[in-house]
Amino acid sequence: MAIENIQWTGNWDYQMIYWQGPNSGEQVQLYIKNCRVEAGNQLINFTSGKSIVVNMVDSEFVNNTAAQGSILLAPLSPNTNLTWTVTNCSFMNNQADSEGAVAYFASDAGSEGPTTINFTFNDVISDTNMAMDGGFIYLSPISSSTVTIGLNNFTLHNGRTGALLSYTFPTDSQFTLPIKNSQFDTTQTSGFGLIRITNTYGSANQGTIMIELDHANFTGFSTTTGGVLSLTVGFGCNISVLATNNTFTNNTATGSGGVISISV
Repeated sequence: MAIENIQWTGNWDYQMIYWQGPNSGEQVQLYIKNCRVEAGNQLINFTSGKSIVVNMVDSEFVNNTAAQGSILLAPLSPNTNLTWTVTNCSFMNNQADSEGAVAYFASDAGSEGPTTINFTFNDVISDTNMAMDGGFIYLSPISSSTVTIGLNNFTLHNGRTGALLSYTFPTDSQFTLPIKNSQFDTTQTSGFGLIRITNTYGSANQGTIMIELDHANFTGFSTTTGGVLSLTVGFGCNISVLATNNTFTNNTATGSGGVISISV
């Protein structure tokens, strides 16, 4: 499905796309280019799909709302492949009542089976997107998942708990987060800063987390724990955080870690 060169307004009552199909072997592709989408209520909702590919290019998403995931919501069923690529887009003043102001992805409790997730953001602006948890993305996949989220020239202004990402790390999984040439600042106070990573019900005792911060600026995150990164996982998890040529300014925590807090 391709949507190009439109302006769409939902008056906070309507979804733009609602996809419901068979669960077995389903492949879904969505391409959005040169669009302005405003005032939708959970704009894009996939209720099923084993392979979901979403591409957003040269578009604006403004003043959308939902209980969870005002722009994009998709399930993480066992053996799902999810790809989301965003290029030269802006997300402004989108809100969720609970999790995932822009996007919400979660598995059903008790589900088993690996999930492969790849998100890529190039030349993206996130401005004042608000949720109780996951100001841009809320992500809670199944165990044994592989997750890669890459950001290049990403600009974030304002946001609450997990202003960029709130990620529930499942056991025996691989998570990679490279952030390059990006800017993050806020005037908001939140409980867990820019990036919040927690384990699943205290069970994430295996797996690998790799985070790379390269030529990025982080300013003004005032939190309880971990102004830029708050990470809580099981004792058997391998953790790598590499920071090169970054600037951290006026980031504070009332508890632990003005910039980074790691608890295992």
